[in-house]
Amino acid sequence: MRLIIAILMVPIVIISTILAIYVFKVSLSSLLIPPLAALLAGVAFVVVVYRYKRPKPDEALVRTGGKKAKVTITGGMWVNTIIHEIRPISLNTVRIEILREGPDSLITEDFNRADVEAIFYVRVEPKEENVLRAAQSLGERAMTPETLRDLVESKVEGTLRAVAATMK
Repeated sequence: MRLIIAILMVPIVIISTILAIYVFKVSLSSLLIPPLAALLAGVAFVVVVYRYKRPKPDEALVRTGGKKAKVTITGGMWVNTIIHEIRPISLNTVRIEILREGPDSLITEDFNRADVEAIFYVRVEPKEENVLRAAQSLGERAMTPETLRDLVESKVEGTLRAVAATMK
C-alpha cells in the first residue's frame, strides 16, 4: 500500500510544480537552482538520518523486505518504510514458572498425583542465525516477554505431563 501511495505522489508533485511555475510565472533561473539544490540535499540528509534505526541494548532488529532479511544486534541499519518492515526481537531472559498442585497436579505412571513446581529460563541467543530463526518461528509474538511466556508455557507444560506420566 505504501508503495502505491509513493508511486501516486510522484505525478502529483510534478503536476503541482508545473502548475506553480505556470500560474506564478516563476522561471528556474540560475539564481534559484543553488538554494533549491541545498534545500533538497538538506531534506535528503534528514530523511536518511530519520530512517536509520538502532536496537535497544536488550533487543535485536530484523529487517525484512528487499532481497533477504537483515539482522542487527549491536549496530544499526537504514530502513526504507516503503520496502522494509522492521521487527524487534527481545533478547531478555524470560522466566517461566509452572506450578501444578491439587486438582491441576500431574498424574504419574501408577496414577498417583504429583505436585510439581518447575522454573524455566528461555532466551534468544544474540547470534544472527538464532535471532532470525526466532523472528521466523515466533513472528509478531516475539515482541514482549509476556507473549513469549504465553506461547512457550503450554509446550513446557505438555513436556512436564509427558515426563510425569513415565514416573513411578
